[in-house]
Amino acid sequence: MTIKDERKNLEDLIERSSSSLEDSKIPTEDISSLGPFKPAFNADFKRTKQNCKRRARAMVKKATGLMLSDDMIQQNPYLRTKMQMDIISLTGILYQLEINELMQETLMEEVRSGATHPRMFEVFGNLSKTIGELNKQLLQTIEAIKLT
Repeated sequence: MTIKDERKNLEDLIERSSSSLEDSKIPTEDISSLGPFKPAFNADFKRTKQNCKRRARAMVKKATGLMLSDDMIQQNPYLRTKMQMDIISLTGILYQLEINELMQETLMEEVRSGATHPRMFEVFGNLSKTIGELNKQLLQTIEAIKLT
C-alpha cells in the first residue's frame, strides 16, 4: 500500500466518523439537571499553608535554638537566608503531609460509604506510602538542619 492509498483510507475514515461523533455528544441540559456538586471535604488551604509555615518556623527555631541565638541570626545574612530557605522547605513538606492525610481520610470515608472499587484501595496504598516517605523526609530535613 502506498502513502497515497493510506492517506485516502485515513481521509475516508475521518469523513465517516465525524458524523457519528457529533451524534454521540451529550446534551448539556442533562448535565445541568445534576445540580452543583457537593465538596467531598471542607478545607481552608490558605489557612493550612499558614499553619504549616508557623509550625515549620517553630521547628527550625527548636532545631537551631541551642546553637544559634536570635542576635547571631539577625547579624548574619547567611544564617537568615539559610533559615528562611529551611522554613520554606519544611513548610512544603508539612503542607504535602497534611494534604495527603486529608485525602487519605476522604478516601476512607468514600470507601466506608460504599465506593469499593479496587482502584480506591490502590490509591489508598499509594497515599499511605507517600505519607510514610514524607514523614521520613521531614525527619531527615530536621536532622540536616541541626547538622548545618
